[in-house]
Amino acid sequence: MTLAEYRTHAPRTLADVGGILYGQEIIIPVDIRKKICDKLNYMHMATGLASEVGELVECVGTDLRFDVDLANLGEEIGDLYWYLANYANMRDIKLPEELHVHIPEEQCLDFLIIKVGMLVDIIKKFAAYNKEIDRVTETLIVCDVRLALLAIEHTYDLNGKEIRLRNIAKLARRYPVEFSDFLATHRDLVAERKELE
Repeated sequence: MTLAEYRTHAPRTLADVGGILYGQEIIIPVDIRKKICDKLNYMHMATGLASEVGELVECVGTDLRFDVDLANLGEEIGDLYWYLANYANMRDIKLPEELHVHIPEEQCLDFLIIKVGMLVDIIKKFAAYNKEIDRVTETLIVCDVRLALLAIEHTYDLNGKEIRLRNIAKLARRYPVEFSDFLATHRDLVAERKELE
């Protein structure tokens, strides 16, 4: 599954955390309500990336162990792609299908951690301090996260298209129709695992 195809599938399972303000009996001007919704949704994607990086490190260790559960590794990379794709959709950022920049194996995890941390910091400042997001910096960071994922795939000889396809299958198993809070917290991990193997 190409990144472009993946980006069309990923939003189906997306929780709109900013949507909690819609339909409420509160008086907030539309432009302010939109900004609050954007802040909540961007924070969801940025913190999601950060938590998935933690799960990736838990899987491969800080030293990039090679005796890893490849299905779990693929799941963590797929989840990172899910957050990245939805963030790119929200911010209308084009994710490059191919990148031809080399990151040494021993640096790819550190590179990913640094870039996700930088994105989290940009969104934190936008959400907490109303600092406008520098579009060029943001786009470069998002592309660098994509590059880091590509480098990790290469390091473990994994196929990103297959990872994304399996991730969508896992999410389709979890959410047959659409995202729901209940299904997010009451998962059939055995059935999901079968989609990843």
